[in-house]
Amino acid sequence: MNFYRRFPSNYANDTRHLTFAEHGAYTLMLDYCYAQERPLPADPAEIHELMCARTKAERDAIDSVLAGFFRLTKRGYTQKKVKKEIEHFRTVSKARSANGRKGGISRQANARQMPSKPQAFQKLDARGEIQKQEEPVPLTLVSSSIKGFAFNKGETPEKSKPVLDTKPKSRPPTSDGRPMKCDRFGTPYAKQDWD
Repeated sequence: MNFYRRFPSNYANDTRHLTFAEHGAYTLMLDYCYAQERPLPADPAEIHELMCARTKAERDAIDSVLAGFFRLTKRGYTQKKVKKEIEHFRTVSKARSANGRKGGISRQANARQMPSKPQAFQKLDARGEIQKQEEPVPLTLVSSSIKGFAFNKGETPEKSKPVLDTKPKSRPPTSDGRPMKCDRFGTPYAKQDWD
């Protein structure tokens, strides 16, 4: 399992009496059980090694938590809550897997039955019949004085599509011959903004 449900209020109520080291040992042991989806080993020395308990205080914390929260069985040290959560995870996982397989089949079947997008967005009249769509009116340019657009020779705005004027704007030189500093639209900066 890569994830397990942890309820902080339940954990706090059950472990309020633990020391700092015991909280760490208990959390490591729970993580091991959930990640491996199996009980802790039956040998406490093996558990010490798995939890990287190097000092006597750390080993004592693990032994205290084992005695208080885990039960020794044939398979190793188990806990009811861990066993219940792993069973819940497996049940949910199987159900999601089965639903996923069904979903793929039904999505393919639904794709054949669904109307195409243009059909789906057509307007219906009161009897449920498709209304005839009006032809869209093309937009026309009223004035050729729009900044940045130019028209071909002999054409009016009504007869041609505007073409973007791509000529770079010339920048007037300053008194010492350098090009004037301009913003990105070609507008010269005020003299105090130059430096």
